[in-house]
Order: sequence, then C-alpha cells, then structure tokens
Amino acid sequence: MFLKACTKIKQAAVDEAIDCAIKENLLEGLIKEQRAQIKMDILTNFDQEQYDRIRRREGFDEGAQQKAVEDAIIAIKEFHATPEDAAQKMGAPLDLVLEGLQKDKKGSC
Repeated sequence: MFLKACTKIKQAAVDEAIDCAIKENLLEGLIKEQRAQIKMDILTNFDQEQYDRIRRREGFDEGAQQKAVEDAIIAIKEFHATPEDAAQKMGAPLDLVLEGLQKDKKGSC
C-alpha cells in the first residue's frame, strides 16, 4: 500500500513539473508532443533507483543473517552452547542454524 501511495505522489509531482514546463514555454512543442513518453521515462528511472536501493538492502540483510548463523555454529562448537541458545543470542533463525550444523557434519566426515 505504501508503494502505491508513493507512486501516486511521484506521478502527481511529474505531472506538475511537466505542466510547469509547458506553462513557462520550456521545450513546449517537445513536451506537448511527447508528454506520455517523457512521463514514463521519468517514472521508470525513479523507480529503478528505488529498486536498486531495495536490492542492496536485501543483500545486506542476507549477509548479516548468514554471519549470525555462522557465529551461532561457532558458539555451538567452541562453547558447547545449545543450538536454541546460540541462535537466540546471535539473532539467527534456528532452522538455518540446524541446517548449517547438518551441512557441517556432512562436510567433516
């Protein structure tokens, strides 16, 4: 819902900028002829920037989660913590910690 509201606000801002450029006779002919294409280009570029920021954030979050799982596994092996305690203290999902332990056991055989 938030994204939909942001999109409407962006569209209104772009419409206002185009109307202002037309009113001030800035590139009047070009804007009148190609209004729809100019609007779509502006909105597409803006949305691409937002998408890129979201993807970078998701990548960061995934990396942080992986580090928490690795730290929980170390706590289990080196300090004999239970998987539940280690996952909780490191902020890692228990299922991923258990999965990581299973993979580690298979790799050490």
